[in-house]
Amino acid sequence: MINLIMLGEILLASFLYTLVIQLIYKKFINQNKAKELNSRMKSLQREAKELSKTDSEKALKLQNQILSISMEKMSMTSKATMATMFLFMVTFEFFKNIFKGFVLFSWNTNIPIIGYEMGWFLTFFIASILFNPLLKKALKVEM
Repeated sequence: MINLIMLGEILLASFLYTLVIQLIYKKFINQNKAKELNSRMKSLQREAKELSKTDSEKALKLQNQILSISMEKMSMTSKATMATMFLFMVTFEFFKNIFKGFVLFSWNTNIPIIGYEMGWFLTFFIASILFNPLLKKALKVEM
């Protein structure tokens, strides 16, 4: 039998955890610059796609510009990434102790890394994946 109260707690914890991560990214990343870089990169990608059909040399130059923008974006997000990694390490042990023994589903086959059941971590992880784009859009976070 599924413990619905614990399931609700895991979903709430996942939502709050994802919210905090999005707020960290919003705080640590210059949102205007990230939006500008994303827009520029999309424009260059469209242009490179069109040029790849006719002029592969120019398309390659555009790909190098796109790579340069990607590197700049990666350096912009490094502080936020470190902060979220620290947050994960701290909260993982805490949640592991609180939600110990929770099983949403179980199956007869051992799936590598996952095991024989969908426990608290997989539930938390899938919920975070679902909450992430919703919160990112609601908070207008650019990365």
